[in-house]
Amino acid sequence: MKKSKLIGSLMMAGAMFTCSASTDVPTSIFGKVFDSATSAGDQSQGVCIGADNNVYWHLIGGTTNSVRDIYYDGKVLFQGADYTSSGTSHNNNLCILKTDHTGNTIWKLYSTTCDYAMNQGNIAPLSDGGVVFSAKVRNTDDGGSGDFLWNDVTLVDGKGQTHTFPFKHDTSDTKRFYQIVIGRISSDGELLWLKSFQADRFGINDTAKSTFIADAISCPALTVDSDDNIYFGGNYRTRVSINYSSGNQNLRPHNADNLTSDSQTAAGDMYVIKLRGTDGDYINSGVTTLTSGKVTSETLNALTWHNGTLYAQTLMLGEGAELYYKNPNSSFRLEGQFSPVLMALGSALELKWITPIKGETISGKYGFQNCGISVYGDNLWLTGMFDGILSTDDSHTITSTPTTPSVREGFIIKFDATTGEWVKGVSSRDSYPVSLGTGYNMLAGYFKAIQNPEHPENVYVYGYQMNNNIGVFLRTYNATSLESDPATSWTLAGGNMPTCQSIAYNPEDGEIFITARSNRAFTLYGGSTVENPTNTWAILLAGYQMPDTFLQTNIVTAATAQDNLVIKSERNSLVITNSGTSVRIDVFDMTGRRVISFVAPEGNTSIPLEKGMYIVAGRKVMI
Repeated sequence: MKKSKLIGSLMMAGAMFTCSASTDVPTSIFGKVFDSATSAGDQSQGVCIGADNNVYWHLIGGTTNSVRDIYYDGKVLFQGADYTSSGTSHNNNLCILKTDHTGNTIWKLYSTTCDYAMNQGNIAPLSDGGVVFSAKVRNTDDGGSGDFLWNDVTLVDGKGQTHTFPFKHDTSDTKRFYQIVIGRISSDGELLWLKSFQADRFGINDTAKSTFIADAISCPALTVDSDDNIYFGGNYRTRVSINYSSGNQNLRPHNADNLTSDSQTAAGDMYVIKLRGTDGDYINSGVTTLTSGKVTSETLNALTWHNGTLYAQTLMLGEGAELYYKNPNSSFRLEGQFSPVLMALGSALELKWITPIKGETISGKYGFQNCGISVYGDNLWLTGMFDGILSTDDSHTITSTPTTPSVREGFIIKFDATTGEWVKGVSSRDSYPVSLGTGYNMLAGYFKAIQNPEHPENVYVYGYQMNNNIGVFLRTYNATSLESDPATSWTLAGGNMPTCQSIAYNPEDGEIFITARSNRAFTLYGGSTVENPTNTWAILLAGYQMPDTFLQTNIVTAATAQDNLVIKSERNSLVITNSGTSVRIDVFDMTGRRVISFVAPEGNTSIPLEKGMYIVAGRKVMI
């Protein structure tokens, strides 16, 4: 959808806002609440823009056997599963919601059985306008009798069709355990397939299967490549056996010495798995191998695909340990008390570069979580929240401010996406101190960075500060110096100390779509208020029209077939010979999705591309 169509649709919907050409602040497009009546059962796992320019939301809502209604925009969206529980950890139901740009429901997929884990799973757009989603699921009880009964995984898709998948278990099982599911949904809401991945439910040693493990696998990370292949990752703590069309693959963690039935125990290995997008069949996987020392924990937290490279962020604990990824030529050493690790991988999951970051505690206080990675051009942005010291050497370091009690703060670090080199980093308290009225001793987190390739001078950080006056924000930084600009920083959602969840950026229309969480009404930028249907925790879904610096105007290819260009394929690369002035080149795949955008100066420019057919300046090119 182009901007002119967007404005027309919003006017018809009755939404009043000023287009980005005449404002230098965000303008609210909509704010609506996803809510259930349980006290703590609502969460947002992710949001993305589909290839058809609509918005997809990955949500979790809690139910009990007596309170099953889950609301959106003040109306019942669906009824969740039966569940018997006397505590706050009620059954969590999966919901994949598709809306237009004004938050109006197009369709929803939802679960009617089983319990879906919070902070696990994500969603990613596919070239046909559909999406792939991941989730972590376990069984529930029977919903009332108190007896343990097995339920299959049941989902109702966007066309109203019910899909039932057997939950993998032995008939002798009498305990609940988690497995991972990956599913593909078409643009019109049909569930095309669902795959499950399960770790062993007992200890790692084949000869001593006495310890039951209820929670042995996680899946916070998900992305897709330009061919719609799927990559997901996390942590696994017992063996994973994968049956697929060509055979069987066993993954076995090297780090299980501390493995117990307690899901909070630090143990296990990171993994990344690649699936074929058409049917979800297994293609490849990558794990680490320990060569010396001891690692107490590894997990892969984030994945993103950009221009032929898969970027990953992991967190490892094990000072002085030596490891390698997939082969001995990729060895690396963990230097700190905790080590965030950045990796760049190829489409075959081979290593391109790896950067371990040294993490140190202050007075024994450890904190590092909620990380996000974003790649724009040659910039890789790492964001998160921490308490301690992060560095790669003496000249590349950031330090949190010691407080009593210890309070985590946000950070943003710029890396060179081609080499993995640390360029510059700052903490939230360094750049937004108490003198600016930003709540010096309040917990803060930076969740995601966005940058417009047409306006690369700034980078914008989505995060929150646990403060009624600040809440969920978007902050502006100079992309070179990382100096803050409080004058162009905005509180997107206020109220009762809301926390941020996820964000999607649509440069074609200069929009952002966000989610936030609170147990009271939300206040949107501009002053409007959005009420919760129930007096419990709820998720805000909101859209904003952003200032001009968020709008990418060169959506239509700047260079055309009439320009002074010679375009050809040479050795897995696109080669542009330009006999005129510099022009912007947009490269599209055959589905119309932009693969890369760059400026071709006078002379020859060579750009590596994967094999396939592309549209370049109005001409088809086979690489």
